[in-house]
Amino acid sequence: MKGLDGHDIVLSRTGVTQPGFVDVIHGEGMPIYHLSGHGDLFVEYQVVFPPTLPEKLKIGQFLVFTLLEHELLTE
Repeated sequence: MKGLDGHDIVLSRTGVTQPGFVDVIHGEGMPIYHLSGHGDLFVEYQVVFPPTLPEKLKIGQFLVFTLLEHELLTE
């Protein structure tokens, strides 16, 4: 994404991002009044889910969750 001054700010996430998750990017926020430097930038993620899934994806999700559940129960 672009900062207010036009420089690039790289956002990087690993794993699953939950809706409403807030990431803090230190030193990339607004300038601090009467001081040098910048505050922190807060980025809130909005996750949009599709209203429906194709049948193949539904079956695939069912199989994955069934396998995960089985692995958790047998540990």
